Amino acid sequence: MQSEMNKTKALVVGAGPAGLAAAWLLAKKGVNVTVVEKEKNVGGISRTLTVNGYRVDMGPHRFFTKFENVGKFWGEMLPQDYFKEEKRLTRIFYSGKFFDYPLSINSLLRNLSLYKIFQIFNSYIATKTKFLIRRKKIINFKDWISFNFGAMIYEIFFRSYSEKLWGIPCEKIDSEWASQRIKGVNIKSILLSFIFKSYKKGKVRSFVESFHYPVSGAGCMYEKIKEAIKSIGGNFIMGEKIERIMTDNNRIVAVGNTNFLFEVDYLFSTMPLNELIYSMSPTSSIIQNARNLKFRSLIIAYIKIRKGNLFPDNWIYIHTPGTGMTRIQNFNNWGENMGGKDNETVLGLEYPCFKGDKIWNADDEQLFSIAKEDIEKIEIAKGQDIEFLGNARIAEAYPVYSGSYKEDVNRIREFLNSFDNLITFGRNGTFSYNNMDHSILSGFLAVRKMTGEDCNPWNVNIDAEYHEEKAI
Repeated sequence: MQSEMNKTKALVVGAGPAGLAAAWLLAKKGVNVTVVEKEKNVGGISRTLTVNGYRVDMGPHRFFTKFENVGKFWGEMLPQDYFKEEKRLTRIFYSGKFFDYPLSINSLLRNLSLYKIFQIFNSYIATKTKFLIRRKKIINFKDWISFNFGAMIYEIFFRSYSEKLWGIPCEKIDSEWASQRIKGVNIKSILLSFIFKSYKKGKVRSFVESFHYPVSGAGCMYEKIKEAIKSIGGNFIMGEKIERIMTDNNRIVAVGNTNFLFEVDYLFSTMPLNELIYSMSPTSSIIQNARNLKFRSLIIAYIKIRKGNLFPDNWIYIHTPGTGMTRIQNFNNWGENMGGKDNETVLGLEYPCFKGDKIWNADDEQLFSIAKEDIEKIEIAKGQDIEFLGNARIAEAYPVYSGSYKEDVNRIREFLNSFDNLITFGRNGTFSYNNMDHSILSGFLAVRKMTGEDCNPWNVNIDAEYHEEKAI
């Protein structure tokens, strides 16, 4: 069996967490594996950058998982002394005040008048009653939030932020986004967790209070995985994008671009589904399904504030209307080698956008002007204390759950399943908003499926309890 594996040629497209996990397991099984990555560095959106001498991540990526095999994998790749336990603190910043995330009664009492809180609970009861009496179906994001939190909470804490994040009205965002990312949290659970210390079979649901993180950034993990793959025979082609996939009946036979062509026995793809389809030769209807899929892009503006201890959070969600950013990551509150020195703080300001729009096309000067205006607007720092460090652009950061995406994904999936030796997985490869550990698990499942096991990487993060929930 081992000699047969050595003859197998597998190509993994994408060197993010999912692709690297698959490549590592393939190499361990003796498969002749090559990883092709369009960027110069591995890690995908989990990579660590050095910007103007400061170590920063592409976004917040905590090493926390409920999957034993994923935790074991991380432990094998990086020794324990590479990790440091960090306290988890994430809050909502709205109207100049910090609210707990997820929302709690304490933070509502601390920041809102009793009358406003009474209005919120009255709104919850009225909205819930209206849905039940009218038997209204929960179709979109607005419906889901309103049903679980009430119309007023939706307006205060969800509408502005969500429409900044997705660039479309909440009525056009599918309810699956909310049920996947906010499951288990609603007004009832918030109230009961405040009143009782025992709820839901004697347990109250809470969020994890700490996590492990590499002292020099999340990207260190994926650099180590790359080294591990190479040490057992794996190969890497960096800075190359797959543009053409050649097929013969129901098999993939070769992939490549104008620079190279690679014959394959198996193709493992984490490419965005639409790009994968464009590189093949499907019917026009499948191409239209691919065109219907939308990805939200992201620009991160990295700035330095000439002041220390701005806020203790790992990151804060910015719900203040009139600002373009959705989240601010404070790198000083991560690994000991991250962020700024004493009396300075390095922040990452996240600006969701679509490729080709005004934010995406902004140069450094324009981006700094936008970032500085937003920071001043929420009164975290003054203009003279802000220095621009640089930016990072992520072309396909989030799959957009809107329109006919379910039907489009199902038709694309049916088409891709017709190829015996093609497996798609990962966030973009399944058009699913996965966390980092979900992506790694999908990589493992992709390889296990290739070897004949009854498992499916598309089923990761489906109908599972919320990623960060814990019982206390």
